[in-house]
Amino acid sequence: MMALQRPSSWSPAIAELKFALHLLLQNKVVLVGTVISVGVLITAAIGPIIISPEVATSIYLPGRLDPPSSAHWLGTDDYGRDLLQIIILSTRLDISAALIIVGADLLIGVLLGAFSGFVGGKFDEVMMRITDIFFSIPGLVLALAVAAALGRGLNNLIVAIIIVGWPGYTRILRGLVLAEKERLYVDALRSLGIGRFRIILRHVIPNTIYPVLVQSTLDLGGIILTFAGLSFLGFGATALTPELGRLITTGQSYIFQAPWLVAFPGLAILIISLAFNLMGDGIRDVLDPRLRR
Repeated sequence: MMALQRPSSWSPAIAELKFALHLLLQNKVVLVGTVISVGVLITAAIGPIIISPEVATSIYLPGRLDPPSSAHWLGTDDYGRDLLQIIILSTRLDISAALIIVGADLLIGVLLGAFSGFVGGKFDEVMMRITDIFFSIPGLVLALAVAAALGRGLNNLIVAIIIVGWPGYTRILRGLVLAEKERLYVDALRSLGIGRFRIILRHVIPNTIYPVLVQSTLDLGGIILTFAGLSFLGFGATALTPELGRLITTGQSYIFQAPWLVAFPGLAILIISLAFNLMGDGIRDVLDPRLRR
């Protein structure tokens, strides 16, 4: 007789993954957004490899403001730099800044939200009043005020957007933790003498973090828009730094003479932010059982 094979513990996870991929492939719009997002991330990663970063600081005034041609597909800017190369280098900076901002907001928001919901009491009350203050002010206005207070510069701009972004994740995770801490396994862990800090980090956060991760993916597009918008207002990159918002700022002086200086960086921002939003929608639909079954 053949011995019965023990079912693998990975089988449900593999089946769930296959079903998630099936749902993703069914939505063509989300699939296109995901492909574009992955392409943007790859381009940002290999940009400095295929294009020398020295291109950003090279100035060739005889070739300035050349229109799109076979030599320069997107034309040249007011410094004579190839606009396509500068946009590729700019994409790396904007994507890197957005990932840093999302990562920092997640770290701050998840930790504060988890402890606020699990500990409760005065700590929870103080944290919720602080988040209420942040939510009472429009995010872009608050980021603008913080950036102005910190001073101009890319690092200060990143810090300003981080300060604005964490309360949303704190509020989401707190609500999830309030429900999670009432589960029986939490009472069992407490009865075993396991400390509160360990329960939160090892059990509660891993079981509640997925909706926050999905929200962070959805926020990437908005963060890129905010970062480029504040840089456009002069709070970020300097003149020769390759950054999409800064490119539009420079190009607006030549809007009638060389409209491609505004059109192509603006189109790049639109495509990147839209692609990340579509990818975030797809991830949400795949991971949220209420939306997919």
